[in-house]
Amino acid sequence: MFTPPLRPLNRRTSDGYDVADFAEITGQPLLPWQRWVAIHALELNPDGSYRFRIVLIIVARQNGKSDLKRTISLWRMFMQPRARILGVAQEVGLAREQWNLCQDTIRDAPELAPELDKVRNVNGDEMFWLKNGAR
Repeated sequence: MFTPPLRPLNRRTSDGYDVADFAEITGQPLLPWQRWVAIHALELNPDGSYRFRIVLIIVARQNGKSDLKRTISLWRMFMQPRARILGVAQEVGLAREQWNLCQDTIRDAPELAPELDKVRNVNGDEMFWLKNGAR
């Protein structure tokens, strides 16, 4: 079940294609269902704003929801540096795991690694910055 797009989705009408390209750069390509979700969830209005402010994804456990969220979050940090990304989870350990995986993804991608600027590992106040100012 999904909200049908307002117009045909392509590289001009959805940022999801760019997210899929970014996932390839990270060495973690999207699964077919993740690509579909990214393309539909990141549909653009004619003025360039995102059509959806909230996207609800219901998928069974262990199918890549967190991987998709992490990829989109990192894409926004690199491609839309004004975005401030906040990661939350029902347990701090899960949020910290995703935070660490984000940094691992950056460090493991030769094109992205030089952009990691600084990391703060203060318990409860973890943060990392990219050279473009994103955090």
